[in-house]
Amino acid sequence: MKDNSIDIAGKKYITLRAAAKLSGYAKDYLGQLSRAGYIEATRLGRAWFVSEESVLAYKAGLNQIPLYKIHPSFAESTLTSVVLRKDGEI
Repeated sequence: MKDNSIDIAGKKYITLRAAAKLSGYAKDYLGQLSRAGYIEATRLGRAWFVSEESVLAYKAGLNQIPLYKIHPSFAESTLTSVVLRKDGEI
């Protein structure tokens, strides 16, 4: 895949490979974080994309609580499209 990023609803999503390079985390670990709700992710075809903002926020220590625990309407197994702001609000 040539394009490593896409825009969805005004947010930049990058491939797991690009996110691994950006963060220093393994692609598999980023997948675990996505499934656990710590970072935003979406699947397009066979490729997974993660929110660049949420990866950087997790690395900085801002998203240490799964998103589904902050807002009860999110199921644990659901991938979300919500990012915590720096002040902790959704």
